[in-house]
Amino acid sequence: MFSNPPEITKNWGTPVWPIPSFRYKSGWPENGSCDIAIIGAGFTGLACALHVLGSSPGSRVIVLESGSMGNGASMRSGGIVLEHTAGGPHPGFENCIDYFEDFMNNQGINCGFKRTGCFEVARTGGEPSSPISWNDSGILRVTKRLQGGIVDPAQLLHGLANAAQSKKAEIRTNVTVARVDLKEDHVVVSGMQKSLNASAVIIATNSMSLNLSGIEGTLTPCMTLALATGRINRADAGRAGWEEKTPFYTTDFPYLWGREGINEGAVFGSGLVFEGEAEFISDRYVQELFQAIESRIKSMHPAFSGIQVTHRWAGPIAITPDMKPVIKVIEDRKIVYAGGYSGHGVAQSIKAGGLVQKLIGA
Repeated sequence: MFSNPPEITKNWGTPVWPIPSFRYKSGWPENGSCDIAIIGAGFTGLACALHVLGSSPGSRVIVLESGSMGNGASMRSGGIVLEHTAGGPHPGFENCIDYFEDFMNNQGINCGFKRTGCFEVARTGGEPSSPISWNDSGILRVTKRLQGGIVDPAQLLHGLANAAQSKKAEIRTNVTVARVDLKEDHVVVSGMQKSLNASAVIIATNSMSLNLSGIEGTLTPCMTLALATGRINRADAGRAGWEEKTPFYTTDFPYLWGREGINEGAVFGSGLVFEGEAEFISDRYVQELFQAIESRIKSMHPAFSGIQVTHRWAGPIAITPDMKPVIKVIEDRKIVYAGGYSGHGVAQSIKAGGLVQKLIGA
């Protein structure tokens, strides 16, 4: 029905978040049947597993990850937790931050969540009292203060995986899914030589393997760029009006976002690289984009002029025309796709897990 050609391994760089130790079984499960098969062990896939097992504790849920845990998009997130979607309010995605916080508490997950608030910034319409006044193709100032927060993406992924395993989800790494085929009363998930029968399948690969779901024309896959800095001491950050390193994003172009990093550093991101523009993060084109972002940040305020960049990485995302997520039933509740967060996927992916669980009736 839906097939997935082999993917070329790409060098996406190394994120700043320390990667926890993941130990999961490798390869296809021995018993070739389950209640729910989930393709993709990122935020969405693991949230789906937890929601299903919360509703149906006796279900056999198997999560299939193509590579090693922590080597995909979720670990390369900027880790900013935002309300609503990138396209604004959307049914089912109300109260995302409250839902995220409650879910983490209920699952006992410590992901470094800080409810910091978030700044919208722009080059026009800034508040007279804006703490930020940065030179970046105009003067960036705060235009609005929103609900928001930050997480450590590595801790979040690790916490979700541990919580899912504690509820008897099976996580299998290094499993390449080549096809998903709907049969009369079940779905067959196939690799080159192995297969798995499931009552329902959840495709939680976001921008990757879109042909598995048959909706590749609905979303645009691309890569976002991020870099992390060394220590920006409190005095320098204060001089720049950013003492708390409150997360921010611009509402106009050129786009820029930022947040507190680790070890008193910061993380900034900007830019999109679309399919065909570059294959590797070491490509000259991508390196020039990173250099441009670094130059922008250093020239925004004298307090940033001496920062040192310690990490550079890219993360795959899926952009939808209306900048709102896609939760799509592909075959009569037997195959469901969830993704397309347009860069706002941290809280939205957790919400999506609950929506998917209700759709498949598990």
